[in-house]
Amino acid sequence: MVGHSKIKFLSNTNGQVKDQGLSSGKVNPIASPFVPAHVVSDIGLGSKSRKLNHNAFPFDPALMVNESDRSLYVTFSNGFPISPKEIQHFFERRFKENCVEKVYVDDRPGKIPLFGKIRFHKLMFTVAVLGNKPSTKLIVNGKPLWCKRFQQGRTTKA
Repeated sequence: MVGHSKIKFLSNTNGQVKDQGLSSGKVNPIASPFVPAHVVSDIGLGSKSRKLNHNAFPFDPALMVNESDRSLYVTFSNGFPISPKEIQHFFERRFKENCVEKVYVDDRPGKIPLFGKIRFHKLMFTVAVLGNKPSTKLIVNGKPLWCKRFQQGRTTKA
């Protein structure tokens, strides 16, 4: 019976089995699991080998996602171009926060814009827009906007 017996564990210094008796006879739920001493030294967890960079930026998982994963390729219907400001305001109203990092729209002189790219601050916004569909149609100020995942390296013929 685990609740009424002493707990046995390995010491991480010399590998010997020791008895650890708890006065209540119950397992400590916040006790850390055993890590052998050779593993501690191999992965650099020992106090002597710890060298932290105090000037390092805090860990942010969003930075691990590349730019193209956070981007959508957008197309407009012919004759219904949408400005970058309209697109940015649409998504910021929809998600109630500053979610758009940059909006690019084809701005060649003498041409009506037919496509563009939206880069969000976080991957979750591209997922929220598309869900599990390959593309989706949105209406921005009464004008259709088609969105799909941005594919890096794909070029359009002008």
